[in-house]
Parts: sequence; C-alpha cells; structure tokens
Amino acid sequence: MKSPLLNHRTTIFALLLTFAVVCLSMTPGAGAQNKRLPKRAGHINDFAEVLDAAMKARLETVLENLKDKSGVDFVVVTVKTTGGEDLYEYSLKAAGEWNVGSPSGIDKSVLIVLSADSGKFFSQVTRGARLYLPEGLIGEVGLRMRQKIDATGFSEGLLTGVHIFVDRTGAMHNFDFASLDPKSTGMLIAEQQRPRTVASPATEISPSPTPAEIASETPSPTPTPAANATPASSPSETPIREATASAKETATPSARPSETPAASPQPSEAPAPVATQSATPVNTPSAQPSPSTRAETASPQATPNASPAAETVADNSARPAKTPLPDRKTNTPANPEDEKEQVELSLTLPLDKRIDALKSFIASHPTSLALPRANELLVVARAMLGDQKMQASDAAGGLEQFRAAIAEAPADMSDRLFNEVIARIPMNLFVRGQREAAYEAAHQAEPLARGNAKRLLALEEFYLAVENPNEAGRLAEAALQMAPDSAAAHQALGAARHIDLRLDEAEKEYARALELDPKSSVARVVLADLKRSSGKTEEALALYREQLQAEPKNNRARAGMILSLFELGKKEEAEAEFTKALQDEDQSRNLPLLVGAAYWFIAHNDADRGFDLAQKAIAIEPRYPWAQIALERALIANKRPPDAEAGVRFARQYGRFPTVDYEVANVLASMGLYEEADTELRRSFSLKNGEIETKLAGRIAAHAASFTELLAPERRAAIFQKTPADSEANANRLKALMAFNAALEQSSPNEDDVLAIAQEFIKGNDAMRTFRQVYVAGKLVKTGIALMSVVDLMDQAMSGVDAALAAPAATVAVQPEELSDMRARALSQGSIPAIPDAPRTALAGLLRGRIEDLAGLALFKADKPAEAVTRLRRAVVTSTEGTPLWRSSMWHLGTALEANGKSDQALLYYIKSYVNGPPDPARRSVIENVYKKVNGTLDGLDDKIGPGFAAASASPTPTP
Repeated sequence: MKSPLLNHRTTIFALLLTFAVVCLSMTPGAGAQNKRLPKRAGHINDFAEVLDAAMKARLETVLENLKDKSGVDFVVVTVKTTGGEDLYEYSLKAAGEWNVGSPSGIDKSVLIVLSADSGKFFSQVTRGARLYLPEGLIGEVGLRMRQKIDATGFSEGLLTGVHIFVDRTGAMHNFDFASLDPKSTGMLIAEQQRPRTVASPATEISPSPTPAEIASETPSPTPTPAANATPASSPSETPIREATASAKETATPSARPSETPAASPQPSEAPAPVATQSATPVNTPSAQPSPSTRAETASPQATPNASPAAETVADNSARPAKTPLPDRKTNTPANPEDEKEQVELSLTLPLDKRIDALKSFIASHPTSLALPRANELLVVARAMLGDQKMQASDAAGGLEQFRAAIAEAPADMSDRLFNEVIARIPMNLFVRGQREAAYEAAHQAEPLARGNAKRLLALEEFYLAVENPNEAGRLAEAALQMAPDSAAAHQALGAARHIDLRLDEAEKEYARALELDPKSSVARVVLADLKRSSGKTEEALALYREQLQAEPKNNRARAGMILSLFELGKKEEAEAEFTKALQDEDQSRNLPLLVGAAYWFIAHNDADRGFDLAQKAIAIEPRYPWAQIALERALIANKRPPDAEAGVRFARQYGRFPTVDYEVANVLASMGLYEEADTELRRSFSLKNGEIETKLAGRIAAHAASFTELLAPERRAAIFQKTPADSEANANRLKALMAFNAALEQSSPNEDDVLAIAQEFIKGNDAMRTFRQVYVAGKLVKTGIALMSVVDLMDQAMSGVDAALAAPAATVAVQPEELSDMRARALSQGSIPAIPDAPRTALAGLLRGRIEDLAGLALFKADKPAEAVTRLRRAVVTSTEGTPLWRSSMWHLGTALEANGKSDQALLYYIKSYVNGPPDPARRSVIENVYKKVNGTLDGLDDKIGPGFAAASASPTPTP
C-alpha cells in the first residue's frame, strides 16, 4: 500500500492532467479534439466498425455478466482515428467524458481505446480497479492483445484480451470466462461445430469447388429436376428457410478428420478446441471421395435417379433445405447421410425445441448411424439450457436440465463431451450458490467416469476448486489405479494432498509427477516450493534455477529462487537478484516475491524492510491475507499496533482460517485488550489436556502443544516458509491467556493451578508486563479467588508503571474496560474507533488508580475493610477526576466505609460518585437506604442527587 502522501500527490497530478486536457479541448485550435465521442452504448462501442457483429454481441454479454459478478465496468471503444492527437491524451479525455477508467476514480472501471488507423490501443484504469484487480493483469492483457491483433485482427485480439481479463479477475471469485460466455460449455462442441455439410452420392466426376469459389457464389435459386431429389426427401415436404451462415458451413475439398472447424490454438481461449476428431462414434464423411473412388463406386448408368454431381448443402445453395429432425415416414429406405444431416440441422433450432426434436429423433431412429451424434447434441443442449435458466434465476429449471444432461449422457460418449460439458456442470452450480446441487451433480457424473482416468481427473478438478481434498484425493487415487504412470494423476493427487496440508505426501506426489513428465513446469515449481517449506532449501534452489532457465519470466520460480538465496545465507547474490527483480516492471509486481520477502525479513528481525515490502504487496492486492499478516507483524515490531488491527480484520473478510484469527488476537494482545484477544482465540481454538486444538483451513482437525507448531502447516502451504514471524514467548503467552480464562471458568477453580497459569501469562520483562498483571488481578477479583495474591501482584505492578506508560498502545491498554462498549459498537458497524493518545500524566493517574482500586477491592473481599479503605482512598486521590475509574473508586470506597461502620462518610462518597455519572436505579436504591439510615428520612435527597426515576417518568423534561 502506497503512503497517503504518494496517493494524494498521484490524485492531484491526475486531476491536474485531466483539467489540462479539458482546457486544451476548449481552445479554438484544438481541431479533432473539439469532437466529443458519441454517447456510450454498452461495453463494446465499435465506432470504427472493425468488429464483427457476432463478436460484439458475445463480448457485450460477457462484460455485462462480469459487471454483475464483480462490479468491474470494462468498456471498449474503437475509433477510426484520433485525428493526430496522442492516443494517451485521447484515451484520458474519453475516460473523463464517459466517466469510466479515470485514473483518479475510486470505482472499478477499465477503458480500452483502440485506434483503427494505427492499430494501437491504450488502457485507462481507475485507482479502485487497480486495487481490486490481480497483479500485472492490465499489462498482460495489453501484451496478449497486441500479439493477437497483429496476427489475426481486431476481433480475435479483443476476444483474447477480454478472455484473459475475465479469467484472471474471476480466479479469486469462482468464475471464469466460460461461465460468463453465452457460447460456453456446450457451445464448444455444438455452436463451434456447425452442422456438417453432406454431399449426396455422386454419379459423375466433377471438380469440387474451392473455398474461394464457394464464397463467391451468389444465392440465386437453381431449379433441381425431380429425378434428382434425394431419396429420403418426401414429395410433399415443404422446404424450410435456408440455414443461416452461423449454422451451416461449406464443404472443402481437402481431407480432414471431421467437419468441425479446427480452430488454431489460442492461449486466451479455455478450453482450447481439440484439433482431432473426438472418439465419439459418429460416422460422418471425413473427406470428399477422390475421383477414382467415385468412379468405382457409382456411375451414371448404375444410378439413373442420382444427382449428376455432388451437391454441397451451403448457405447459398438453392436446394430445398430439410426440416430439422421430422419423423419422416416414407416408403423409401432411410438414407444414413440424410439422417446425419437432419441431426446437424437441429442446431438451427432454439434450445427447448432442439431438445424436443433430438428426443423425437432418438425415439424414432433407434438404429440410426446418427444416433450417437444425436445423443451428444442432446446432452449439450440440456447443459446449455440449464445454464441459461440459471442465469435467468430459474434455479429449479436449471437444475432439472443439468440433471437430465447427466442422466441422458450416453455411456459411449467422447472424453471431450464428458470433460468439457459433464465435468463442468458441478462447478457451474457451485459458483451460483447451489452447493448441495453441485455435489449431487458430481456424484451423479462419477459413474460415467469410472474406468477412465482422464474423466476422473476432469471431475477431480471440481473438488480441487472447492477445496474438498478428501473427494479430490479419492478420485486421483482411482485414476492412478488405472494409470499408475500418469504424471497428471500424480500431480492431481499432489494437489489434493497440498490442500489437505499433508505436505510431505504432496511433495512425494509432485516429485513422481516430475519424474514422469520432466517438462512439467507446474510440478517442478510446486515441488520446489514444498521443499523450501520443509527446509530442503538447497534442493529447492536447484529446481527454481532449472525452471528459470526454461522459463525466465516465471514469477513464482523467481520468488522462490530469491527467497532460497536469502534462506541459505547467500546474501550478496540474493540482494543482487532481488534488486534486479524490483527494478523490472513485471517482477516489481510479483506478489509471491513481495509477500514472501516481506514475511521473511520480519521473521528475521528486519521489520523496517518487511514493512516497505508489505506495503508494496498490499498496494497490488489488499485482499491477500498473508500480505496483511506481514504488514501487521511489521507494524507491531515497529511499535504501531493500533495501525495493524484494521488490516488483519480486513483480510479476514477474504480468508477465514485459524492463522488469521490468531493474528487478530495477537494485535489485540499487543494493545493490552486481553479480554478481546481471548474472545478472538476462542473462535478457532480450544484447549484439551494441555494441547491447543483447531481445524486448520477450517476443516482439518489438528492439535499441538504450541501455536507455532499448530499453525505451521498453514504458513508452509501458503507462503512456503519454515520460520514463523512469531516468537515462542509470545505464542506461549497467548496460550497461557486461554488457559487462564479456561481455569477460571471451572466450577471450582483450583487456586494454585490458576496462579501457576497466571504466572505463565505474566512472565516477561517487556513494557506490557504491568498491564498483564492488572488484567490477571481484575479477573481474580471478579472470581473471588487468590485475593491476597492480588494484593501482592498489585504491589509488584506499581513498580512497573513508568515502563508500561512507554508502551506504544498505552492509551488503550490503560482503559480497556472503559473503551470496550465503544469498540464493540464500532466493530459491529465494520469500523475501528480511533483512540487519540492521552497525556502521560493522565494515563499515569489512571493506571496507578486502577492498581490501588484492585488492591482495595481484593482486601475488601478478603474481609479486611480497614486496609481496603486505605488503598481505596489512594485510588480516589490518584485517579484522574471525572473519569469512570474515579467514579468507580469512590463508590468502592463508600462500600468499604459502610462496611467499616462509617455510614455518614460512605454516604458522601456514594453521592459524589452518583452525581458525576449517569443515573443508575440500583445505586440510587443503595444511596436511599444509607441516607435514610443516617438521616431517618429521605427528605432532601432529591435536592442532592435529583428526582427518583418514578418522578422523572411522570414529569419528563423536554429535550432541547
């Protein structure tokens, strides 16, 4: 996180720059700058007309869904020219006009301005978006867009950029491009695989048209003789409208595995379309027959009623199109090619009608060669319709379609159909809040994956994504039984063990995966991380170096290498590599490096350097819990604990696991708020037989003798560091805090055990020792045990007052009870109250007064009222007048005097305490009893302390 000063200067600079641009646009000679952009029309504003209509509609839907999911407003504008104006200035003006992407804005918006004449583009991003978006995302989008635009044009380039942006943005929020894309899941197989073009049997040799010739033909109708009609066509059949270009594809003369368009691999698209034909048994013509083959199999003499030439069904064909999937009952035998064509033509129908048509075809053609394809398209249509219904908030309808898609999936379906449609249904449901239905769908799909390792691993991805290591591990183990030498299966099992915090087992699985697939960068880097987390730093360093030789821009490997060098004491090389990384534009935003280095420096007693790095990490991603933990530790080490609380509480909104609760408690304890710290610890921890118990990652039962040992797996699994930033003394102190309160809550606390635990909590020579003594004394007095030990404890505490007042959070630590209500109200509203530092003299009076007050109360409860009066008089004199402690001490003194037989003196202190605080019916009742005892009547009492509550209710005073 940048300093407030830097943020302020940046904002002022951006505002001044915007103002300058606006002023320039108002000058008479501005030329093209005078022209304002047209009114914004959604997310895709193609004023240069360089995008095709289908792509615009598709991206508009994706970006609107992105805004609904994340609140990020992503806007694209294309212009034919900027009129000679610098593109940066032009984009900044556009950001100001449309109020989107303005650098000083606090909303989450991004604007990309693309100039068609130069092919260049520029991105404007608000400050709020930069804080929200993943590190380096805008730069990556720009780089990949540039490469794609240069290679394939504007439409594909923009698709690539949006794809990367959505996937990276959604990675932390359980959505991706496919889940927001109307062409997702089933479209990969159905919409991208347009209806196959089928040629009728040829009777004479004629050259097949080239793609250019087909594209140049005009759609003028050509009469077709009745004798040439396709045998499966009924004479009474009514031709339907010609299939649109989006649903038909012209045949090409080149041989290929299938008519599915073989899209070139695009890194931005997920999943990438396969280039080979799937294993589904669809017997469609894979290539046009060669002339020699045709001559051997068919001749004009042999087939007098056949077409004189192979007819290609295309958009511009004048041949009557067939109605999609009617149950055509004719006296002529069914033509397999016509049946296949009928199935493909179903893709021109709306989803609901497509499902009905496919079901009708399947029922009426049980032996058709097109049956496998029909079953496949039915599953895809079900999944697509289910997705549409879920997007339309029809959860019941969506669930019905998804369940039907799995239930109707054929046993002999292709792996692609399972992996890209069936296996994705559970995650589709999960991200829409249908958790139980998601697990139900995964279990329903599992029988379709049995016996097939690839399918099991595809389904396992769902369990990994939702962090269910038990189910993920079970499926990975099942895959290994079928494919014991599968690197993917070992890697999947390693990932499951990693999530389950079984780090040694995870390391073995990743090692085996790398052995089977030495080129796997994922296996190599994760294996190195796990070795580093377990202290095998030399081995980790070798793996990191190897990966960086193959992939120099691997951020995770770069971070691991630098941290390994520091860990091994190779300081000179580590500093050189670290400095070089921080000077590099991309590496300077390497979040694993910044967070890892920040934590490492703090754990090795360099809090200042750790603080700077933690701030940089939080400026990139403030929601990352370990970045906030590093900052919190640095702030405490730099004697700024009040500033640390907000960060860890913010982090807990995005990552709730025991380490975060422990860190919140640690901050509170560092400020002397021990009661609040104990409450926070009890959220995640309990004590049993001297050991601390918790559920690591919120689900894995674990126990250990200390917090450092217990929480080590979470740290090692997340940031791969063996050394904690915590100290054993501090961890033991927090354990003793829990144990002390647990001992006091026993039905019959053992005084010796309680005092022994209290000493564990108190021990230490730090400035907070006095505050721990005061906390223990207060709890013992309330419980009524070890009262004389309290007096001794307070005598010891008095000698440490000066040191205690030097503590960084002394203002809070001196008055935890007085601040508790205010803090509780603020925290319930999502804020943290700012407590200004009080004068040292006032704090000294409060702390000494509290010590004397506790000693006096302990003596009073120990039936020593005379000695109690002495200590309580000191408390009244020492405490700052008008404070809650001063009022309480006077009341306590009045109680001791009354018990000592001095009711007249007691009455004076009772009244003085009462009139300086809010009205209290219980205390008024005590005063009335003593007043009547001293004076024999209540006459005159109202004049001293005000009217009673009944009188006040009868005659209310108007509110000014």
